[in-house]
Amino acid sequence: MTGFSSVFLSILFCIFFPYVVYSASSTKFNFSGTITCNATMKDSFVEKLQVWEHDKATPNDMIGEVAQFIKDKSGFFYKVDAEDNGDGLFDNDYEIYFTIYHNCTEKRTGDDVTVYVKDFLVIDGAYNHTMDINLSDLTKH
Repeated sequence: MTGFSSVFLSILFCIFFPYVVYSASSTKFNFSGTITCNATMKDSFVEKLQVWEHDKATPNDMIGEVAQFIKDKSGFFYKVDAEDNGDGLFDNDYEIYFTIYHNCTEKRTGDDVTVYVKDFLVIDGAYNHTMDINLSDLTKH
């Protein structure tokens, strides 16, 4: 029985050790860019942008949010920092997407849109990512 126990424990160690290592990793994200709208900018607003990490087996994680934007004639500049600590057992990358709450619609009614950003490898470090988004290309109301 002792031989079986040590083999069993070795197998468990090999399965769960990578998860412990990835859980200890802290990945930081620094996102920035400009959100534009083809409609007149005068009456347009972007209420907030949320950064989400998609999970396969558990609920998705909101890892960052910004509700203050610098508005000028070119659009709404955003900068948001986020952080996550691993993506779960056997998942070595973060699947990042934004949810943007805005009124860039024909009727100027509030709406939200989901924008896929990209996948990032789980690392103990930081990513800087710039992404411009045209809401008119994504919203058809």
